[in-house]
Amino acid sequence: MEQQKRFYQPSHLPPNLHVKLDPRNFDWITPALASVVGFVLEVDYGVPAIDGLDVIYDGAVVVLPRTSNRRMILGQYDELVRGWKYLLSSAKLTRFELMFAGVALRDEDRLLV
Repeated sequence: MEQQKRFYQPSHLPPNLHVKLDPRNFDWITPALASVVGFVLEVDYGVPAIDGLDVIYDGAVVVLPRTSNRRMILGQYDELVRGWKYLLSSAKLTRFELMFAGVALRDEDRLLV
């Protein structure tokens, strides 16, 4: 009998956060937001998988895809923050998970909300 592979979970995340925020659970989520969720949770969600993310002065979100050494524009900062907040409100997170998800987005050169 084949053993089921464990889903990767970074040790600094609450146990169910990556399951509750999995973009595959939400049919409305955009590929860009799925990539940002994957970047924040350190899981490969969305295409492209992201290794680096910056917000430039005009509000564009510029990312470094894992499969390339060239940066690309992923979308607008306001749209991604709006999507992130909507994701958090619709994911039925506990207060602790909600607080942690907000901190995770601000941590380690990630988006500032």
